[in-house]
Amino acid sequence: MSRLLVIEDDVTIATTLELALRAGGHTVFWASTGRAGINAAIAHKPQLVLLDLGLPDLDGLSVCREIRSLLPATIIVLLTAHREELDVVSGLESGADDYLTKPFRVVEVLARVGAHLRRANGDSGLVQSVPADDVRVLGSLSVNAAARTVQVNGSNVALPGREYDLQPEIGAPVPGEQLGFYTAGTLLVGLGPAQADAAVRAAFAGKPAETTEGGWISVAVPVASAETVTGAVRAAMPISVLWQRVGLTWLVLLVAAAAALLVGIGTARRLARMITDPMEGLTRASLALGGGDFFVRTHPSGLPEIDQAYAALNVTAERLGELVRRERHLSAQT
Repeated sequence: MSRLLVIEDDVTIATTLELALRAGGHTVFWASTGRAGINAAIAHKPQLVLLDLGLPDLDGLSVCREIRSLLPATIIVLLTAHREELDVVSGLESGADDYLTKPFRVVEVLARVGAHLRRANGDSGLVQSVPADDVRVLGSLSVNAAARTVQVNGSNVALPGREYDLQPEIGAPVPGEQLGFYTAGTLLVGLGPAQADAAVRAAFAGKPAETTEGGWISVAVPVASAETVTGAVRAAMPISVLWQRVGLTWLVLLVAAAAALLVGIGTARRLARMITDPMEGLTRASLALGGGDFFVRTHPSGLPEIDQAYAALNVTAERLGELVRRERHLSAQT
């Protein structure tokens, strides 16, 4: 297994190279600009670099010279759309080991890369054994974490770096559901139909999609790199399970609504008692005063409006009581 770096601003070309090289068991890093490529070379120290000369920010030859100065042992293969001999000579003089002219065939790239790596490794082979702990199995899916390779039913599957980084997040779905990742119309990770259904095909067209088919409801969303769709994530569940969950959700909502109603009723009753109790006290005091009980008194309720009525009643009772006492005193003197 070798570390390779692709420095290419064309997403389609870069993705194609990444897929092919990963299928060969290599670890592949991708940078879309010259500056990012230099940083990636410093960070990952690749054994081989595929370098496009027509980069958007830096001249490819200057990037080649920079990488050569930083990593003297790294193999540099130029990717160029220029056919002039001067471009090729300039590239080789800048430190490149080889070149490929666009458009190129992927098999030719793989052959050139393999030949350079075999020479660099003294024909000792490129594949290294990995511990069993680095291999994760989920049904027919086998993921080698150290080699960053994926197999389905024993066959190698090319998986781009972004999709490889995504697949551990998919894992096993909830029982009764399907969750899977598709690329090139084929299920790579998780559960679902082996081939893309209508929802996945629509997602590869660049838009999220929802379909109902065969008693299942499926939702698929595209996974894109820049403006290129490289995969799709599909989630599905049986319609019967969906209705069960919808029914359960409605039941929970109804229970919550009933609880809220009971709490509201209890609160309303407490608020009503806060008003009715003082009013009943005012009524009893008024009736007692009307019946000749001039010693009746009321106590503050905490409600300003009712307390004003209480105060007026207390003043009236006190004055009437005082008049009655005076009348009795005068009657006693005569």
